[in-house]
Amino acid sequence: VRWRVPVPGRGWSSPVVHSGKVFVTTSTSANPGPEQRKGLYILDLQGKAQPGERSWEVLAFDAATGKSLWRVPVFTGEARSTIHIKNTFASETPCADAERVIAMFGNRGIAALDHAGKVLWQFDLPVRKTEMGWGPAASPVLHEGVVYLAMDSEEESLVWAIDARTGNTIWKRIRNEKSNWATPFVWVHPAGTEIVTAGKGKVRSYDTRGELLWELGGMSIIAIPTPSAGVIDGKPLLFVSSGYVMDVRKPVFAIRPGSRGDITLKLGESSNDYVVWRNGTAGSYHPSPVLAGNRLHVLLDRGYLTTLDAANGKAITDKAPLGK
Repeated sequence: VRWRVPVPGRGWSSPVVHSGKVFVTTSTSANPGPEQRKGLYILDLQGKAQPGERSWEVLAFDAATGKSLWRVPVFTGEARSTIHIKNTFASETPCADAERVIAMFGNRGIAALDHAGKVLWQFDLPVRKTEMGWGPAASPVLHEGVVYLAMDSEEESLVWAIDARTGNTIWKRIRNEKSNWATPFVWVHPAGTEIVTAGKGKVRSYDTRGELLWELGGMSIIAIPTPSAGVIDGKPLLFVSSGYVMDVRKPVFAIRPGSRGDITLKLGESSNDYVVWRNGTAGSYHPSPVLAGNRLHVLLDRGYLTTLDAANGKAITDKAPLGK
């Protein structure tokens, strides 16, 4: 262990590292709310309000030493939405480039700060009703000066492109979706750049102008994992998945670039002109699969790991217990 520092409050957001700094978000309150329960349960699933004043904050640490560089509250006040007992008010991972860090706090707001902790711009986000009141969690992504958000809810769903320098809207696209928690993925390949958004209705891909390129049905009834991509046997492939534990559909799809239109597989199909393969039982509920070389690793519930051959979707190891 090189260093270890405490982070106040609660947050499921991952740290991000850029320019020798570690950025992380959190939300603090004198009333921290109920303790998160362990394991899977089906009782008391409705999201709850957590009253009281709170602060939504961005912190920066020196990556080499762990020294605290700054701590900035970017929003304060009472929470404006309910959340799942296992969610937090800082579940979205920030993103950063050499000039700024972008921090999003679900139903509260989004802000840009420079690397010294100065707030460059910020604005409130509209409160949207999520399924069962579970609250949002999809993170922003940053690519070539543009922030992309997927904000799917029970009321209105959209993909939103924001100028990272100014905070101004570049484009918005309304989506025929309900609540999702999957972070968008920027897929750069020789034929272009795509903004891929996983959803329980459909996976959709947009170009950088916001035009819909393709869509794919067949996901499970909750979509959380972030897509990933790589080059397999000299060919670029995109991997999308979902695996809600109470759904028989737990698919992983491999998709080739150049897809257009509705590429949904027909009943009984496992591939078509655009979908290279489908594995119907390997998808994970929460964790995003990781591609390493020609192997796609999928972390499942209860400490099991499935490893797929990324070229054909066949299991190399199937639900192997970790640590054995």
